[in-house]
Amino acid sequence: MSDELADLQRRVAALEREVAELRGANGAAPDDEPMPEIVRLCPSLRPAWENRHRAAAAWREVLDRMGIRGQPIGALKLQELIIAEGVDPNSNEFSRGIIDMREE
Repeated sequence: MSDELADLQRRVAALEREVAELRGANGAAPDDEPMPEIVRLCPSLRPAWENRHRAAAAWREVLDRMGIRGQPIGALKLQELIIAEGVDPNSNEFSRGIIDMREE
């Protein structure tokens, strides 16, 4: 059985090389990032894997439209900024608003 598995792995590797060559011949940029094992094992994940660059570009555009730039600041820094704006961290205003909306 391990011989069969090794044979299948060699055949898959050969197919992946051939696909990469064909993509190069068609002018498509070669993909330097190898396909993760989970994507290889679960074919339903392949469309997401193949479109990951377009999805990342679309996400960057969304962030840019919202004016979000740079690296994330983290939860602690966010809490500091909120407190600096004068919000009392011990108040329950937000929770109270949710409860009031439920009661309506």
